[in-house]
Amino acid sequence: MLRYVLNRVALGLVVLFGLAIATFLIIHLVPGDPVRQALGGRASPEQIEQLRDQLGLTEPLPTQFWDYVSNSATGQFGDSFVQNTAVGTLVGQRIAPSAILIGYGMLVALLVGVPLAIVAALWPNGPIDHGVRLVATLSFAMPLFWLGLVLALLLGLELDIFPVSGYETGVGGILKTLTLPAVTLGLALTVIVVRTLRSSLLEVLQTDYIDAARARGLSERRIVAKHAMRNAVMPTITILSINIGFLIGGTVVLEQVFQIPGMGSLLVESVERRDYEVVQTLVLLAGATVVVVNLAADVLQAAIDPRVRMLEAGMVDVEALVAAAREHDVVVAQELPPSVLASIAGSGTALVADLYNPIVVEALEAVADRSPRAARRTQAALVQRTVAMCAAADLIVCANERQRDLWIGGLALTGLLDLDSYRRDPTLRSLVAVVPFGLPRDAPHERPGTLRAAFPHIGADDRVLIWGGGLWGWLDPVTPMRAVGLLEHRGGVDGRAVHLVVMGAGRPGLEATGQAQAVERARDEARRLGLAGRLVHVNSGWVPYEERGEWLTDADVGVSAHRDHLEARYSHRTRILDYLWAGLPVATTAGDALAELVENEGLGRTVAAGDPERLHLWAGTGYRGALPAPVGRILEGLGKML
Repeated sequence: MLRYVLNRVALGLVVLFGLAIATFLIIHLVPGDPVRQALGGRASPEQIEQLRDQLGLTEPLPTQFWDYVSNSATGQFGDSFVQNTAVGTLVGQRIAPSAILIGYGMLVALLVGVPLAIVAALWPNGPIDHGVRLVATLSFAMPLFWLGLVLALLLGLELDIFPVSGYETGVGGILKTLTLPAVTLGLALTVIVVRTLRSSLLEVLQTDYIDAARARGLSERRIVAKHAMRNAVMPTITILSINIGFLIGGTVVLEQVFQIPGMGSLLVESVERRDYEVVQTLVLLAGATVVVVNLAADVLQAAIDPRVRMLEAGMVDVEALVAAAREHDVVVAQELPPSVLASIAGSGTALVADLYNPIVVEALEAVADRSPRAARRTQAALVQRTVAMCAAADLIVCANERQRDLWIGGLALTGLLDLDSYRRDPTLRSLVAVVPFGLPRDAPHERPGTLRAAFPHIGADDRVLIWGGGLWGWLDPVTPMRAVGLLEHRGGVDGRAVHLVVMGAGRPGLEATGQAQAVERARDEARRLGLAGRLVHVNSGWVPYEERGEWLTDADVGVSAHRDHLEARYSHRTRILDYLWAGLPVATTAGDALAELVENEGLGRTVAAGDPERLHLWAGTGYRGALPAPVGRILEGLGKML
């Protein structure tokens, strides 16, 4: 967020600089002489020339512009040619009426436009909807000055409710003198609020999650206020921020109509008198207002966007988790504490259990090194927490059809698969759905030499097998190591050495998962084979997610290997998706869902578990460029295929 704000601020400064150039050039090209305006028609040529010199108007235009920009950057806006008063003082005297008028007009537009938009969206294409849109369109079609004169005639002269000119301070004075111009400005802006918010609400009210909220028995008032408005208001904020220029321009017009001593009237006076310093300052201030308001709108949208929010709260931070669950329409989680699950139940918040990782099966391998008693206790706790998550979930999502079969079987055995659910949907897709992993839209960023910079022993022409992701106890890094050893024993590939690079051995935050033991076993095996540091290279740290493409695209083959066990049957190794994203052919152990994809679509080769002979034979020839011609089509349709 901070980087985004800084980028927008930098862009805003560029816009203001361009505005300063345009304003400076335009006002100097407009016919008229500010010095003659200031001295009057009887001034002698000598007096005119002397004042020109004092004001710096005899300098070249680039010099004048540089003085103007450098002084403005330090807050020195110069003096008015005509009034012989500091520009900052003049603006300070006039800024309050204009700022209040803009804010008051925006408030009127929201107070009138938001209720009308909601009514029109709830009863679309009916008499009320047509009437609302007609009135809003007519108010926008009327010129501001004409609408202001009509309201002044009716509410000021005829009914004598409001004064038709002037400005008074204090709350009472502001309400009395600025209500007519604010209503005029607000009515002109109302059509933008009505059209934008009505259109957004109509779209949101037809979405599936609103239908789900209605099915849960929520009132229409709560649906609109809590669920629909939070999504529909985003485009309205954007449009209103874009129209801040319309509000500023409208203020200039209305200050003339209602004789309000604001910045708009000061701008008109200064243009007529060719008061360069005042005009330039006012235009620059208006531009800065537009930039700041648009930046604030972007930040506000990012802050209140209800669609997705990543919560940085650990499992022990129960209060934060409960508060977040109550504030949102949908919660997606792999696991939640019992108290959080209890708070979600009956709250109207939908819970999606993300079970792409079959942890109850994975744990059979993860606890294999523990004592039988500790292993059984850990496994029982995992099963209990998973069952609680499934019981509370409105929807369970997983990565492939094998996992779906596993979870449906688990629901049936634990009594969570009831007859009512089956009758509502015999396929049970509405209860347990496959939501496959996709691929990034953008191609990976390539940085040739990344691997060789990290591991200098890799020669410029050597081949590289890359092990994406981490090392876990249920994986088999030993077989690829032995394959590399066999390739070295047989002379490499065309005389070139073949290396194995492990991208990451120290994923942060997973110190208690047995990862360290798996890494150490892999290092010991590499040393035993005499390959450590020569042909087998293990990155001790962890490659950041956004940088993984630089490592992958510098390799020749993506490798994944596992032993023959139950975990492999239900796994979904996303590292293989990363290989395909990077355009790498894949060498992998057979047995999991993505290995079937690789074999069936010709995206690489699969070998039996623990078979370095077969792995090395293919790895020696299946280098980059070996992917089949239809691989682009395969990758585009990967979500459907999985």
